[in-house]
Amino acid sequence: MHHSHDKSSNGKVSYLESPERKREFSPEQLLNFIPLKETDSILDFGAGTGYFSIPVAKRTTGKVYALDIDAEMLEIIKEKALKEQLTNIVPVQESIEELSLPDGLY
Repeated sequence: MHHSHDKSSNGKVSYLESPERKREFSPEQLLNFIPLKETDSILDFGAGTGYFSIPVAKRTTGKVYALDIDAEMLEIIKEKALKEQLTNIVPVQESIEELSLPDGLY
């Protein structure tokens, strides 16, 4: 997978995708504590590279809203979703203060 990110984005991506981070606290560890139903919709705010969005999307048929202000991070999520054949991820490029999701979701 080729990304054309600038140097600062590369550093952010390296951290977000690091094996050390996954060893310390994997998304699966957190998801095992959440009573997630198969049809739940989820908001992942500050979604970054999809560290939580991708695993959540595999556990639910509901929509997974991946919220981030960084368009490059959302592109990474789109690429991962395509690779994993996940169609329930909705990238949202906004800040939490400007959030405009459909009524009834939160």
